[in-house]
Amino acid sequence: MEREITAKKSVGCAELEVTSAASSSRLKPDFRLDKRQNAIIGQNYPNPFDGTTTIPIILESNSKVSFSLYDLNGTQIGHTKQYNFNFGANKISVNRTEYGLSPGHYVFTIGVQDHNGTFTQSRKMLVK
Repeated sequence: MEREITAKKSVGCAELEVTSAASSSRLKPDFRLDKRQNAIIGQNYPNPFDGTTTIPIILESNSKVSFSLYDLNGTQIGHTKQYNFNFGANKISVNRTEYGLSPGHYVFTIGVQDHNGTFTQSRKMLVK
């Protein structure tokens, strides 16, 4: 029997909702999102991009945020950028020219540090 599962996590002024279909034989009654997660890191848009792309970040409190960019060999491109963001919706803009990016796949890593600890997430981006 298929069932739809929905999990919600409120972060500041936004709410993340995840819905998934699963068979009832695999349901776990204590399903929860990771409580250590203090941010929602969105996928950059547009993706793929040619000029500038934007990475949306939603924070549950004022936080120190770091941004690093890597090629697929794991070599860091440029230096790690540091930001001080307020809780709620924020964004990081990435300009292809600033980083000297050639067409291809890259990985960005966002680190978020607040009074609850540190959360890090990486995502792929594509330059066309």
